[in-house]
Order: sequence, then C-alpha cells, then structure tokens
Amino acid sequence: MGTGTKKRNVGSSFDSWLREEGIYEEVTANSLKRVTARQKESATAQEGLTESKPPKTYKSKALAALHENVTDLHRVGGIDKKTMRKFDAACLAPARKPTRAASK
Repeated sequence: MGTGTKKRNVGSSFDSWLREEGIYEEVTANSLKRVTARQKESATAQEGLTESKPPKTYKSKALAALHENVTDLHRVGGIDKKTMRKFDAACLAPARKPTRAASK
C-alpha cells in the first residue's frame, strides 16, 4: 500500500448510475428538498424563531406549494427580496381587516 500509487475510479460515476436507472431527477429533487429543509431548520434555530405568526392565506393550494418552495429558496439565498415580493403578491390572498365584532 505504501507504493504511492493513486487509486483510480472504476466504472461510471454515481450520477451516471442514477441516470441509467432512470431516477436521477427524483433523487436530485429529494436531495435538494432535504438540504433546503435542514438549512431552514438551522436558520430558524439560529434566529431563535419560536413565536408563531398568523397563518398565511393563499389563493390556491397550488400557489401555497409554490410559495413554500420559493420561500425556502429565498431563505438560502436562491432568490432576492424583490423576486420574493413578487411571489408574495402572486400567491398570497389579501389580508382581511378585522371586523368591529371581532375586535370587541
């Protein structure tokens, strides 16, 4: 073992194998989701976010799912604030003003 020779990779790469199996896109998407979730948990813990915010109301279930993914991208630096605001405007339903009966 002390001969100083480098080991060479034998066969194809892991990515190539995933492509051959037809699961590359699925595995990559799942990996990205896991990394994003871990980064979100870490950021939440670092910021000490424990108070709950009022639930957001979305225009549709599809827009809710889209907004959640885009929010995660924003948290990890994948999109800027300006783009995030555009998604907020497109996906979130306008906030309802409290009625007099509800405020009493």
